[in-house]
Amino acid sequence: MNQTLMHWLAVCRLQAGPQDQVYSPNLLLVAVALNAGLSLLFLSLSSGHTTAVPQALLGTLVTLAFTYAALQIRGLTARFVQTATALFGANALLTAAAVPAGLALGQPQPEEVPAWAALWLLVIAVWTVAVTGHVFRHALNLSAAGGVGVAVLLFIVSIMVGQAIQ
Repeated sequence: MNQTLMHWLAVCRLQAGPQDQVYSPNLLLVAVALNAGLSLLFLSLSSGHTTAVPQALLGTLVTLAFTYAALQIRGLTARFVQTATALFGANALLTAAAVPAGLALGQPQPEEVPAWAALWLLVIAVWTVAVTGHVFRHALNLSAAGGVGVAVLLFIVSIMVGQAIQ
């Protein structure tokens, strides 16, 4: 597991891609579960809404479906397990890094958002798009700009779906 975490960190540092990820459907399940659990924790802490569970689950499903569809469009579905594992593993680490800001946002006086928390979440959001773009760049054989474009599209779709259930 230490090697897996080191790989996910390398993905977060843009030093490794999905092609370097071991092919393991079981590891994909672990990455998805870890990411969904951390997303649920973050959403529960930061918003306290009763929609945290459906948002976390729907976000997971949207990412899985979007990733599969993007790979299918390019005729590269054989890369799904490695791509999704790299995406969910790296995203789990980035979500874990966002938890302290989620705690700060979930305080009793939400109208007083600490500046550091807002800035930290912005940094995490931008870096998440960069990491996701990096993974899609390699998985879909795109330029860096193309990978970021796909990542931004996934980000927009995720936000739209999340807003639809609030």
